[in-house]
Amino acid sequence: MPPSVSHKTVIIIFCGTGKRRFIMVGRTIKKWWPIFVLPTFAAFVIGFLWPFIWGIYLSFCKFTTVQDVTFVGFSNYSKILLDNTFSHSFWLTVVFAFVSSILINVLAFFIALALTKGYKGTNAFRTVFFMPNLIGGIVLGYIWQTLLNGLLSKWGQPLLSLSARNGFIGMLILLMWQQIGYMMIIYIAGLQAVPGELIEAAKIDGASHFQIFWKILLPNTKSSMTTLGIYTFISAWNNLIWMLLSVRSESKWTVTLGISSICGASVIK
Repeated sequence: MPPSVSHKTVIIIFCGTGKRRFIMVGRTIKKWWPIFVLPTFAAFVIGFLWPFIWGIYLSFCKFTTVQDVTFVGFSNYSKILLDNTFSHSFWLTVVFAFVSSILINVLAFFIALALTKGYKGTNAFRTVFFMPNLIGGIVLGYIWQTLLNGLLSKWGQPLLSLSARNGFIGMLILLMWQQIGYMMIIYIAGLQAVPGELIEAAKIDGASHFQIFWKILLPNTKSSMTTLGIYTFISAWNNLIWMLLSVRSESKWTVTLGISSICGASVIK
């Protein structure tokens, strides 16, 4: 460094150069922001906004495919409100969505809690629990339908499609078996994000395992629980494939089956 240049001068020059670079980058972003925004905006319009608008329009139509659409106005809504089985289907769907959401999240959370204790073979168990989520819905539905109907026939019980009780339990088992592994992975990530210092401090203060769970682990995973609770509820509410495989009688339809039938989905007939 030349004798005439002090450290203070060098810092000022460096800071000034950084500020100029920041201003140049800001101007570049302001000039070219449409190029950066356009891909994301196009994906949002194509993947969400347009299907949402098109779905609202289809609710006023009778159709079998999106290319075979007949506008019927409020006819679909009047059929739903005047249909005698709609209230039964609605409350059946509400019960199924709530029960499945609670069972899936509770079991997934406690499995994740057990798999974060450092037991031997933890990674193998994680893989085994997650594998059902990789199987397609239709294939999974037929597999469980065959298994459960085989057990029910052996025990002399009505098949899934002939018994509302058995069909309800069968759908719960199927949905839980597939989704618990996926929810478990997210709960594991949430539990591992809890600072270890909090747990160590609680142990030093003499906290029991239940107190650590109730006061530290549970509050720090509330965001994961909320997100996964909403996700599982929506997934159970909108499920059509497994309902279609397990239910045949109109008196046991859920909302998705009933609305699809009213809108002309001949696959249900």
